Amino acid sequence: MPDIKTLEIYRDIADLGSFQAAARNMGLSLSAISLQMKRLEEFAQLNLFDRSKKPPRLTRDGLIYLDKIDAVLKQWQELEPADMLHPSQKHLTIGTVHSVLSSFLPLALKSFRQDMPNLDIVVRLDESFVLEAELQSGAIDVAIISKPSKNMADIIYHHLKEENLVLIAGPQVTGDNIKNIFRDNPYVRFNRSARISLKIDDWFEKRGIIVTSGMEIDTLEGVIALVHAGLGISIVPLVSARLFPPDMRIIPLKDASKREVVLAVPRINRNNHSIHDLLECCKKAIDEETQ
Repeated sequence: MPDIKTLEIYRDIADLGSFQAAARNMGLSLSAISLQMKRLEEFAQLNLFDRSKKPPRLTRDGLIYLDKIDAVLKQWQELEPADMLHPSQKHLTIGTVHSVLSSFLPLALKSFRQDMPNLDIVVRLDESFVLEAELQSGAIDVAIISKPSKNMADIIYHHLKEENLVLIAGPQVTGDNIKNIFRDNPYVRFNRSARISLKIDDWFEKRGIIVTSGMEIDTLEGVIALVHAGLGISIVPLVSARLFPPDMRIIPLKDASKREVVLAVPRINRNNHSIHDLLECCKKAIDEETQ
């Protein structure tokens, strides 16, 4: 009989779309994932995957079986202590970074509040790596963060969106030669402890650009305000076009890495249904924001 981890892997594959993505999320090898799915098929006596597709997709039987697995996972996650508070008294603590709070999260929370009117919601702001640690310790229930370069095995990362890195400059900055722009203007640095700053520094190194850093600030709104005031230029993720003044210059960096924003949850959590609803509200808010 399969254990609960095997069932979670199956759900991961359904959510993420491939064995490879599930393997990354679980911190397992692709061969280990494939072997466990083969054993699950043998146990169920069904062909759960259409392996003629690349990547393999769930068959009709696989989709039906997924409903049964979800029922088991639901029961597993509802094994609560006897002194657990009544559902109407539950609260959800959401950790997020400043840039997410400035973009799609308020709209998502508005929709989420309509669906969960009795849920006490607490929002905490911090850096991605801090929130990830708090998620592992149980201090928060869910985190909306920049995806790390290496996934934690005990955390599931649900993709929300990708954001391009762009060079921003005030209207007084002229010319299109990026190296000249950096040569002629001081650089306003976005919080160097943020994960996105590592991607930015890598881009500088690959392009052989040395910046003169005049200021550093830990919020995206602060960077935008300083740049628009003529205090320098910066590289930031293009989180939402509405955050930038109409006259601000936004120059795409085609060869720069993108920032992936994810909703991260512990593999086993006690707020599975509310977190699933929050995930859907986030996706809907992102879709509305990009229309």
